[in-house]
Amino acid sequence: MHINGEFDGVLTTTAEIVIGKTGFVTGEMKAKRLIVAGEFKGEYRGDSIDILPSGKVFGEINVKNVIIEPNGIFEGESKIIREEEVLKLETKPTDKKK
Repeated sequence: MHINGEFDGVLTTTAEIVIGKTGFVTGEMKAKRLIVAGEFKGEYRGDSIDILPSGKVFGEINVKNVIIEPNGIFEGESKIIREEEVLKLETKPTDKKK
């Protein structure tokens, strides 16, 4: 998934998310990998995050691997998690009233 515009909300996927240079994302994300060339504010949980030279991340990240390239910006809290905690993408059952 590639985001070049604005997105505000919750995004969950088992794939990779790329926030392009013109992308601005706010909210909660769960994905296998997050690559940030634009700006992300919020909470991210996944296998890895790669903050590119033009990327800015503000918030909380829970990952196995963090890569911050020169001139990339990260302000917030980070927690390195174990393999079994990497992607807890449980689907929550919805209550359907009959």
